[in-house]
Amino acid sequence: MSRLFWKILLTFWLALLLLFGVVGVPFLVQQWQLHTLEETTVVHPMSIVAVKAAALTLQHGGTAALTAMLREQDQEAPADMQIYALDNANQELLGRTVAPTVVARLRAATPLNLSFPVMREVDHGGNTYLLFAPWSGQFPEFANVHHLRMNKKHTADVLVIFSIFAASFLSSWGLAWYFSHPVKLLNKAFQTIADGDLTRRVAQDIGSRRDELADLGKGFDHMATQLQSLVETQQHLMASQQRLLHDISHELRSPLTRLNMSIALARQQPAYLNKSLQQIEQEAERLECLVNEVLTLARLEAGISTDMDSFVDIRLLLQTLIETVEFEALALQRHVQLIHDLPNEGYLIPGNAELLYRALENLLRNAIQHTPPTGTVLLRVSGYALPKALQIGVEDQGSGVSETELTSIFKPFYRRRTPTNSNSHEGYGLGLAIAYRAITAHQGSIIAKNREEGGLVVQIILPC
Repeated sequence: MSRLFWKILLTFWLALLLLFGVVGVPFLVQQWQLHTLEETTVVHPMSIVAVKAAALTLQHGGTAALTAMLREQDQEAPADMQIYALDNANQELLGRTVAPTVVARLRAATPLNLSFPVMREVDHGGNTYLLFAPWSGQFPEFANVHHLRMNKKHTADVLVIFSIFAASFLSSWGLAWYFSHPVKLLNKAFQTIADGDLTRRVAQDIGSRRDELADLGKGFDHMATQLQSLVETQQHLMASQQRLLHDISHELRSPLTRLNMSIALARQQPAYLNKSLQQIEQEAERLECLVNEVLTLARLEAGISTDMDSFVDIRLLLQTLIETVEFEALALQRHVQLIHDLPNEGYLIPGNAELLYRALENLLRNAIQHTPPTGTVLLRVSGYALPKALQIGVEDQGSGVSETELTSIFKPFYRRRTPTNSNSHEGYGLGLAIAYRAITAHQGSIIAKNREEGGLVVQIILPC
C-alpha cells in the first residue's frame, strides 16, 4: 500500500474515532450509569407481585400454606424471584441460609421505605414474619443471583464498542482505497509514459466514477494522446526530412554528373566546346529549377507563411495562367481549355496569389505531360457549386493512375510513368507536392481521382 493510502486511512479512522469519542462515549457512560442505577433502584416487577402473594397466603392460609408456596417457588421460580420468610427468631421457613448482614439491614428498614419495595412484615399467630425477595442492589450478598444478567449487559457493551471500531476501520479502508487507487494508477501510467510507452491510458481502469479523479484520468489520456500524436508527427517529419535529403542528393547527382562530363568533354575535345557549354547551361538551369522547387517545398512544409491576408481575383489569375500554359501546351501539340462560371467583374478569394498560381501551374503542366498529343486538358472552375467555397478541377486525358497511387502522387519526388510521357519532360516529382502544400496552406483540400472516361482529375476546394 502507498503512503497516501495509509494517510487517508488513518485520517478518516481517527476522525471517526474522535466523533465516537465526542458523541458515543458520553452515551455509553450514560448507559452504564443507567445500568448501575437499575441494579440499585429497579427491581423485577414480578418480585413485588410474588411478595404480595406470599403475604396474602400467610394471612389467609397460615404458615403451612406459605411453606407449601415457598417450596413450590423454590423448585420452579428463577432465583431472583424466590421469596424468603423470616420469623421472630430470624429463622427462614424452609431452612435456607440468610446472611446476618442481610437480616440486620432488613430489620432496620421500615416497611414503607421505598428503597425496599420487595419487603413486607406480616403478623400471624403471634409471630411477625418478614417476607422479602433477594435484591442485589441493596444486598450484595445476593449478587450471584444477578451476575448473569450483568455479564450479558457488559458483553453487549463490549460488542458495541468492537463493532464501532471495526465498522469505522472498514469504512476508512474503503474510502482510502477509493481515493488512493486512481492516484496509484496515474503514478504507474506516468512511469509507463516516462519509459517510452505512449499507448498507456488510465480512464478505463479508473472506471465510471464521476469526480475530479476521473476527470484527472481523462485529462491524462488526452495528454498522452496529444503527446503520442506529437511524437509520431515528429518521427514522421524526421523520416520525411531524411527521405527528402536522400531524394535531393539523388536528384542532384545526375545533373552534376552531366556537368562534370560536359566539362571533361570540353577540355579533351575543344571542338565540342560550344556544345558542352550549351549542355552545361541546360544542367545549370535544371539545378536552379530543382533548388527553387526544393526551397519552395521546404518553406511550405516548415510553415513559413507568406501573405495570406490579401484577396486574389481568381478570374484574373486563371486568365494569366491559361495564356502562359497554353503556349507551352501548343508546343507539345496539346490544348488547354478553361470552363468557369465566374462573374466578369471578378471573383475574390482570400489567399496568396503567388502560391495559388504556382499550385495551379504545376497541376496544369503535370496534366499536359500526361495527356497524349492532340489531347485537351480541362480546367473547370465553379464559384457556385459549393456554398462559401471555390471548386477547381484539372482533368487530363492520360491513362490515369492505380488506386494505390492516388495519394502517393502528392509526395515529394514521386513520379508516375506512363507511355505518354518522356524522360525529357518527367520533371523532379515536386510539382504535385508543392501544389498539395500550397492548397492546404490556404485551408483548402486537394484530392486525385481517376475519370470514368479515362485520365486523371485533381479536385481542389478553396474556402471563400
